[in-house]
Amino acid sequence: MKTLQKIFKIRILEDSVYFKITFLLWALIHSLALGQYVTSYASPIIILWGGLILIKLLLIDRVDFSRKYFILIFSFLLAYLVTIVINRELNLLGNIKTLIWQSIMIIGLFINDYRKDKKQILMDIDRIGRAVIIATLIISAISVLQFFLDISYIVTRVDGRSIPQGYYAARLWGIYVDPNQSCNVAIISLALSVILLLRKTLLNKVLLISNILIQYSLIVLSGSRGGSLGLIILLIGLFYLVFDRKFKDKNNAINSKKLISLILSIILSVALVATFRITRKTLALIPEIGYSISESIINKQNDKDENKSNNITIDRADVESSNGRIELWTDGLKLSKKFPIFGVGDRNIMAIAQKLMPGSSITKQYVHNGYLHMLLSGGAVSLLIMMFLLGDIAISALRNIVNNKKHDNDYYVYTILTSMIGAILLTTFFITEVFFQNSFTAAILWIFVGYIVYLNKKEKFI
Repeated sequence: MKTLQKIFKIRILEDSVYFKITFLLWALIHSLALGQYVTSYASPIIILWGGLILIKLLLIDRVDFSRKYFILIFSFLLAYLVTIVINRELNLLGNIKTLIWQSIMIIGLFINDYRKDKKQILMDIDRIGRAVIIATLIISAISVLQFFLDISYIVTRVDGRSIPQGYYAARLWGIYVDPNQSCNVAIISLALSVILLLRKTLLNKVLLISNILIQYSLIVLSGSRGGSLGLIILLIGLFYLVFDRKFKDKNNAINSKKLISLILSIILSVALVATFRITRKTLALIPEIGYSISESIINKQNDKDENKSNNITIDRADVESSNGRIELWTDGLKLSKKFPIFGVGDRNIMAIAQKLMPGSSITKQYVHNGYLHMLLSGGAVSLLIMMFLLGDIAISALRNIVNNKKHDNDYYVYTILTSMIGAILLTTFFITEVFFQNSFTAAILWIFVGYIVYLNKKEKFI
């Protein structure tokens, strides 16, 4: 027993922040088009490390965690276990892996060490923020540079699928696997940069501002409509803090000041996102100027080059359509009606769709909606439990923000974190990689929702 206790006294097990940072960096690499060639080798280490964290949290530390949330989390995992048993003849091993990953995400990343005080938790947020910002700054800078140099090419992912890279079809893929995922990463990185600016951490102020500009450029160039909506949510939170601080000394009633702050924040946020097309046109001038300069330096043009022009376009060809999502959602709902209670299992959706709905859109790809994916994977039981869990946390967080009477950095950090989580939950209507997925966005969701719950519980945070 003493030997076991010594093992769990090792630094990387005693403090879960090391696991959280490692998991995030691993998941971030996994979100790159060629990343899975590397991350597959590290997966067993992540699972083993995560499993030890679970044992420590639940059996050794026996953390003082909200009984209500504890029951909801285990009910959610138990419901998926029932789903696995019901659908055991299809990909049993694959769905067990999904359950293991989901347990690590919801428990290992979500539950925090309650021996830490608020100052230590905020320091952990700083450490995670620094790691994420530095990594995403490098990746996003490379991606934006590809746009400026008008670079586009195709790579083959580990599963054999061809993935565009650079600026392709009026969307900036960069070196990510998908523009929608890259947009989510950029929103998260931008939010964390603002937090670290407020916290005045060790990261250079110029670096943080540069990261904000690069991530904002990536969001604009990604052409992600879901990402644009997510950015609006984040911006509403940021602008709200500005106006709330500005009006704090006014004589108006508190509720009136907060309502005015909210309305102005919504108007400004929507207006800023509405300028995206103008911003894209402005950014497109950079590769066009570069192309013109290079041509004048070379000063050699054959007949073919005389008609050649920069291929930068800013308007998506599918901008007036749903890009196939409506069909995916419709087919997903049809399939969910056949398995309404416990679903079919995360790894079984396409196989069952091929059997019961041959020729439908979901036989070859996911539904591009995290909530519908959860309904298909775990049925109405899993969906309702998760919505109740996240809804209860969201209501508590919003109540804290609305009832706040302080205007300090802790309040600003709390509000920005809440806005960031709101942005993720909104973009989940347009991406699959959140529930029953071990993605970067999912990891960020559970880590920072956990911090919000911790800060609510530990003391009067606001």
